[in-house]
Amino acid sequence: KKPTRLECMMQDYPRLCDEGAKVGFTSLDRFSCFSAVKNNINDAKTKAEKTGFGESGCTGEADAYKINRKKLKLLGIEIDDDGKVEKVLGIPCSMGAKVCLAPSFAATLAQLKTRFPEPKAVKISSKSTLVLEGDITVKKLELDGALTVIAKPGTKVVIDEGKVENDGHEFKMIDVNDKSIDEKFRIRGYILDKKAGANFEVAEKGSYTISQGKAEKQQ
Repeated sequence: KKPTRLECMMQDYPRLCDEGAKVGFTSLDRFSCFSAVKNNINDAKTKAEKTGFGESGCTGEADAYKINRKKLKLLGIEIDDDGKVEKVLGIPCSMGAKVCLAPSFAATLAQLKTRFPEPKAVKISSKSTLVLEGDITVKKLELDGALTVIAKPGTKVVIDEGKVENDGHEFKMIDVNDKSIDEKFRIRGYILDKKAGANFEVAEKGSYTISQGKAEKQQ
């Protein structure tokens, strides 16, 4: 049912310490540090009923978006960070804005803070999808839909936009027993239906500003 994996139990660690060892620990909220993806849909439903955590494909993806929403909220951006708990094939997931922040955009919270110099000027609705990759600064943005901005190496992009509004992306439930559908979707229980969105991919070296629906190179 589950793949064999090498593990080291934390209970074994004290056996390696002598009497003078100084041992401490750090406790973090679950959402900030742990979200396993290890159960199939049936097992995840049972696990969720017992513990509240399904630890499956859909919960892992939902938790990835949630931690990014939490980070943005911490900066002062207007966004519903907790989202709404909805069931996917009987498995509870925290649904909200789908926020994807690539390591090339911000690898640490300190770096993320520099990417949003005016957080109060940024607003993201719960139906939104935001994908940011590369050297991007978000100066102003009101998002109610889907926005993808990719800045290739050697480019710098400033988002100084008013309201970006479109039908966005949403999850569409699928038949998980349909073997014609890729397994990476069947383990989640849905596919991503990209109804509409604003997409920018900047490849030519230089500095650009996205405003009024256009990406213009700065002289």
